[in-house]
Amino acid sequence: MNFLETFSAQLAVSMKAAGYTQLALSTATGIKQSAISTYCKGKGLPNAESLFLLARALGVTMEKLLTGEDENQISDNIANAAELASMAEKLQAMKKVLPLISEANAILSKNF
Repeated sequence: MNFLETFSAQLAVSMKAAGYTQLALSTATGIKQSAISTYCKGKGLPNAESLFLLARALGVTMEKLLTGEDENQISDNIANAAELASMAEKLQAMKKVLPLISEANAILSKNF
């Protein structure tokens, strides 16, 4: 899903959750209904001021409208990515050590 589609879908979900029609959202925000229609169709994005007004009226963050994720989810994704990178480093280290452990076990089993 591209950026316009993500925004359009999240706008529709947020409008439905808040009980807004395009006309009601236009009235609540002062944004032209034709502009809101454009956003809903995935044919354009609002400027920063309009994005702020939409988010405030819908009771969501601007990040939620733009990405479908809120700040906590974005932070969690960053933390998960860091954790995955750390795990990948540990796996690489284990791959280096495993042959040594196998060799040591073979030597020990021959001697004892």
